[in-house]
Amino acid sequence: MSTRRVPVSRRERPAKPPLSRENAVAVALQLMRDEGLERVTVRRLAAELDTGPASIYVYVKNVAELHAAILDELLGELEMPVPHPLLAAAPPAAAAPPAAAASPAAAAPPAAGGQRLDGHWSDGQWSDGQWSDGQWSDGGRRDGEAAGQQRRSGGHVGERWREDLVALLMAYTGLLLDHPSLARSVLTLRPSGPHYLRLIDTMLSLLREGGVPPGQAAWGVNVLLQLGTATAAEHGTRDQSGAGEDHEQFAAAMREAGPNYPDIRRTRDSLFTGSGPERMWWSFEALITGIATVPTPT
Repeated sequence: MSTRRVPVSRRERPAKPPLSRENAVAVALQLMRDEGLERVTVRRLAAELDTGPASIYVYVKNVAELHAAILDELLGELEMPVPHPLLAAAPPAAAAPPAAAASPAAAAPPAAGGQRLDGHWSDGQWSDGQWSDGQWSDGGRRDGEAAGQQRRSGGHVGERWREDLVALLMAYTGLLLDHPSLARSVLTLRPSGPHYLRLIDTMLSLLREGGVPPGQAAWGVNVLLQLGTATAAEHGTRDQSGAGEDHEQFAAAMREAGPNYPDIRRTRDSLFTGSGPERMWWSFEALITGIATVPTPT
């Protein structure tokens, strides 16, 4: 005996939440966290929201814009440092400051009483390094709060901008290390959401606090963000491609380099030293020093 299905009246169905850009982005972000960015398509998102793809295109014009919106939502989780009140309103410097070596405290990430755990730059690639005490955790996330606390309790105003800037860039890179597929997408995007604009504005404010001329700061922001994004994208690509064997061969070749490669032989003991976060911190420090001291073409 067959049972006849009784159709449910539309009036008896639970009301759908109103469709909006914010709701669509929130659902897309959850999809990425649950299943990966590759599964975040307009058609899939429409199905999750119980609507048609055409309704999604009212709020985002394509998948790239959807990815940019997801990034902007994630950036809302970053804590932005506040420029020093005595320097925030200062006019930008007219010329580049003289070259100066970074202070020892800024040359390496502060330990804040903790020790590095399983973190190292192994044979030229990033391993799943973590720092304890909240400095680098959850697969690469670094919030920079410990660095800010240490800097404000010691050191002087002239150095805080640099440490705040590096901590912010480490946090941005760590966020993308948690989502390397998004990092690869961001490499070809030009995000323009409010949180991304706040990130850029904060970086420019910190560079201005350090006396970096506007032109150098403007060009420098692009280079700094590109380094963090590319590092996260490369890390994810290596994980997916299983490139560990290739890197082992590369490392072996470097270590066994003969007399025809005198400078490799001279520096090979240092080629693979340092943890991933330490190298990332140093890279940002080196770039910031160059941005502050090398004028743009006139």
